[in-house]
Amino acid sequence: SVPPLAVMVSGGALTPESQKRVEEDWAEIQGVENWHKVLFLEAIPHAGGTAADLMAMGANITPKIELKSLTEAQHEDALFQNYKKTARDNVRSSCGVPPIVIGESEDYTRATAQVAMEVAEQFMFGPLRNEWDDQINRMLLPELELKYWKYRSGTPDLTNVEDVARAIEVGNKVGVGNPNIYSKVLERVLGVELPQNDAPWAQFPVDLVKIAMQSGLVTMDFDD
Repeated sequence: SVPPLAVMVSGGALTPESQKRVEEDWAEIQGVENWHKVLFLEAIPHAGGTAADLMAMGANITPKIELKSLTEAQHEDALFQNYKKTARDNVRSSCGVPPIVIGESEDYTRATAQVAMEVAEQFMFGPLRNEWDDQINRMLLPELELKYWKYRSGTPDLTNVEDVARAIEVGNKVGVGNPNIYSKVLERVLGVELPQNDAPWAQFPVDLVKIAMQSGLVTMDFDD
């Protein structure tokens, strides 16, 4: 990580006392009592090993101490979080997992969430489930001597109730389907068992039954 401050010394070196003072102040920098604490530093002339330094050894060398803030560099260093997010997105997309599945998206609508779950089920979860079922049927069941059984994992119900309602409405308008067929469809959507009507009229389209009832050809006598 990037430190918040850098002590830059040119033309000299910090005295051992100053170095120790910096270390102690950095260790005790926390706390309200240290908010306005002043740091005193001392430096002594020191020539380096370059040719220019060797030529200037006889001249007066004035050490210079500069405190440089590195807070901007700290903000840039925080970009590693973007790198982590990019890597996570790459792994997720390579596995075919939509962001909504792992809770990484907040801009989903009901329609987009429905499509995302359908895509994940079709291209990831479904194939993985089939592979698991195949291994159970080929490896585990024979070991248990279960010859007439087949293992199959349950699947999530991704039926869109609005689409089912529109389909039933369109079917009624064009005269397709009868009450018993629609009852079976609703059983799948609602997850409950609905009784089937044994009356002859229940096998005909709803609109045709309505016309027959208005003409007196059909009566709603459930006792017959």
